[in-house]
Amino acid sequence: MGLQWIQFINLDYIDEAGNGYAQGANQGRYTAAQSTMHLTNNLKKADKMENFISVFLSKPFGESQRGRVNNLFLYKNDGGNWNRLNLEYVFSDQLLGTVEWNHYFGNSNSLFGQLHQASNFQLGIQYLME
Repeated sequence: MGLQWIQFINLDYIDEAGNGYAQGANQGRYTAAQSTMHLTNNLKKADKMENFISVFLSKPFGESQRGRVNNLFLYKNDGGNWNRLNLEYVFSDQLLGTVEWNHYFGNSNSLFGQLHQASNFQLGIQYLME
């Protein structure tokens, strides 16, 4: 099991309200959230500090612990989440199989929430040659 806290601090952060030039506008200047800003969310302002929390769980199983289940969950302070669940199994010294599910969800104006439609399922086989 692993637990991690990650923080990004934007040293160039700007938040100056009320300095717009258009007549009657209160636009101001601010740092935009580049990964999620678009017209439908009024060009979302960035956070001065972005916080992520990740939890990683891993458990071997089967004879001689040839299999492993892993789960990685990431939470971002703007309400976006990513869950990655995968299963690995070693059939022989040369053959490895994997199954993986990536699920993005949460606030649609967040880094992970906007990727909801990109959630996916993957199946893989790896053959190692000597």
